[in-house]
Amino acid sequence: MKKTLIAAALLAGFAGAAQAETSVTLYGIVDLGVGYQKIKGGPGDFDGSKFGLVSGNQNGSRWGLRGTEDLGGGTRAVFTLESGFEANNGRSAQGSRLFGRQSTVGLANDAWGQLDFGRQTNIGSKYFGSIDPFGAGFGQANIGAGFSALNTVRYDNMIQYQTPTAASKSALATRSTPAAVLRAPTASARTKTNVPSRLVSVTPTAR
Repeated sequence: MKKTLIAAALLAGFAGAAQAETSVTLYGIVDLGVGYQKIKGGPGDFDGSKFGLVSGNQNGSRWGLRGTEDLGGGTRAVFTLESGFEANNGRSAQGSRLFGRQSTVGLANDAWGQLDFGRQTNIGSKYFGSIDPFGAGFGQANIGAGFSALNTVRYDNMIQYQTPTAASKSALATRSTPAAVLRAPTASARTKTNVPSRLVSVTPTAR
């Protein structure tokens, strides 16, 4: 009788494991175009121009992995690893980090929300980026050019909690440890640690 019960318990365990859902999604953007820049005037009566390939005209080029694992009881393990790069030369962006755009792991449940740990964007970038008519893209034209706190600011060592959505509304709370490194751009331009450089270098012309 005991052997029968043990066998039944093992079969039930295997059936539960077989029903667990796991998914991993590979995604990305390659944004590469041709640019021309001319600068004339300023200190030393500078005059120069450059024509060439530019990475990240609309959005920063990136590739990423996003996955979920069903843990049972409505709870899921989740992760996102997202790497930025410059499409014109293949170099890693965000200060040459492997997963500089996002590197998080967490738990999610429709009943109590989602908790994520790791490098990720701040509250402003998550909530207000969706109302930007430029979709947080196109460099100086997007919402981050006027509000630096919304300019895809990323923090290391961040803990972020998002409540479940109710009546089309949800709340978000974040905290980063003292070891976190702020990658904040100025109000007028993005920094190299946030997105691939978009400026085309110029060559002075002798006058």
